[in-house]
Amino acid sequence: MNDDVLEMLANSATTFAKSDPDRARRFRGQSTGFDRQAWRNIASQGWLSVLIPEERNGLGLGVAAAAVIARVLGRASLPEPFVATGVLAMACMGASESSEPWRSRLAQIMSGDSIVSVAWQDDRGSIDIGHSGVTGIKSKLGYELTGASRFVAVPRADAFIVYATGEDALVWVPADAPGLEVRLECCPDGSALAWLQFRQVTLPAEARLSRAGEASSILRTALDAALVANAAELLGIMDGALDMTLKYLRTRKQFGVPIGSYQSLQHRAVDLWIARELSEAAIHGRPGHWTIRHHLRISAPRRRAVQKRVRHNPR
Repeated sequence: MNDDVLEMLANSATTFAKSDPDRARRFRGQSTGFDRQAWRNIASQGWLSVLIPEERNGLGLGVAAAAVIARVLGRASLPEPFVATGVLAMACMGASESSEPWRSRLAQIMSGDSIVSVAWQDDRGSIDIGHSGVTGIKSKLGYELTGASRFVAVPRADAFIVYATGEDALVWVPADAPGLEVRLECCPDGSALAWLQFRQVTLPAEARLSRAGEASSILRTALDAALVANAAELLGIMDGALDMTLKYLRTRKQFGVPIGSYQSLQHRAVDLWIARELSEAAIHGRPGHWTIRHHLRISAPRRRAVQKRVRHNPR
């Protein structure tokens, strides 16, 4: 991946994603959790196609590009489900078997008109995909699903990509499929997850996305990409939190002086900065690699300025 492309992508995402804490708070406790029009705006940037190969009408930029975008969106605290849909679901779609229904579904997702989430965990939340709580079997009408899948992101998605054991398949399940019950589960942070119950959900044969025996491999690769993107999103949240903290230390005054002049708070600020730097190195492999510093406007001069602001400065 060319660093110039990643820098351009990061700059574009930074221009697009403006931090708006009030907007993020408005979606807390709501089952949707985000704005559909904002999602279409994200889709219009082409970001939902970064993991789709070029030969399949995608950008084919790979996980590095997805991580760049996720970090910027995390920094702005956007509630839209880029990692859940733009990375995990699209990674599954990008590696699935091509067909006319597949092309139609992919086009709807990339345009932002359809939102899809992946269901792969059982009721206990096992991270072993071999313990999926959904079983799929061939039927006279096509494909039949029974069981349950829990901890599914984007509970109000238009469709779900469900991993089913038995036939080792990824199956496209519309949210309004007969026999499917979507239960909402509220999370402590105000977001929501879905608990899907499948009661003999019968689907046509073209609902199957993967070839025989390929589903588990596709899902593992997609989960790896989503883990990297999710870590980058959390790193972006750290970026935003550190910026807010340093701004507060510079502006909040006590006894007539900024509280950032106190040594104890300077030391804590340094600890936060070091934690962010270590997280950055862990995600990107080495300091200075792809999006680090200049891609997200964290230049060497700025880094020195941060160190200067939190340096030892006895009163």
